[in-house]
Amino acid sequence: MSQKGKLEIKDMKNVTVISFLDVAILDETSIKELGDEMEEVVKSKEEINLVVNFTNVDYLSSAVLGRLVKVFKMVRKQKGKMKLCGIKSSILQVFKITRLDKMFEILPDEDKAIKSFKKPFKLWG
Repeated sequence: MSQKGKLEIKDMKNVTVISFLDVAILDETSIKELGDEMEEVVKSKEEINLVVNFTNVDYLSSAVLGRLVKVFKMVRKQKGKMKLCGIKSSILQVFKITRLDKMFEILPDEDKAIKSFKKPFKLWG
């Protein structure tokens, strides 16, 4: 686990988890820093499985959504997957209004998000 500016980054075997440290992500400078830090993490790995954890976040500017979409497109371009988790209901409303809940797979918590990357076990036969 490491901290990078406004993010906490956990590298697991096949999943990278980014958690926001700030409760409110509202000002332009913070949003730019977060976006740049997330993009660096994505660029550092091919086919990244990325979980973005919003558990600490109570307030979010709509500009953050634009950066998330940009990061999502980078992840897909690198043949990776990105999922979101821990989004409080007030913030989830913003995702629904903007229809981004259709773009992003949103899971209730970090544990479920990490487990969702594991492939189902198949028996021969």
